Amino acid sequence: MKKLVLLGTALLALSSLPSFAKTSSNEVAEAKKFTVSVGSYARTFSNSNTDESFVGFAVSGMGVFAESERFDFAGHAVATFLENENLSALESNDFEMNALIGQNLTGLGFKWYAGAGFFNDSWEFSGGSLDFSGPQLAGGVGYNTEKVSFDLFINIRSESSYDDIPNIDSVASAMFSIGLRF
Repeated sequence: MKKLVLLGTALLALSSLPSFAKTSSNEVAEAKKFTVSVGSYARTFSNSNTDESFVGFAVSGMGVFAESERFDFAGHAVATFLENENLSALESNDFEMNALIGQNLTGLGFKWYAGAGFFNDSWEFSGGSLDFSGPQLAGGVGYNTEKVSFDLFINIRSESSYDDIPNIDSVASAMFSIGLRF
């Protein structure tokens, strides 16, 4: 998970280079404003002694609702279906919504995006359930072809959103997805 976060950070830094911005060749292709994706998803809760992870799959959708000369504005929704790595009886089903700003979300080639949103995370286990919700920061990088999108999406959540769980220092997630553009 830490390697994925480091890779995501490096890709996000590279994506800010001017060569990744919209160019006239990107604008020639028909703009595709919607993407529906499936992917692998991991969430890690960290403290000074250990990491606790949930892994599984996710379904997501992104829609660009406004474009300007420099930036695109989009909404992004993700539903996750995760299982605890150490305790398979503990499941996490999560829904998150994000407002994003980015570049080249509708064109061909490299893209980046960043934003904020909220989540609702429901844990189920034998004998009960717990619900958590709160704000999150989100971002990602990706690559668009004519019909397919590849994305690495990361988010960071406030540990205070998980008050019922003791000794959490940080909560971070990463998703690698492949999507259909239309």
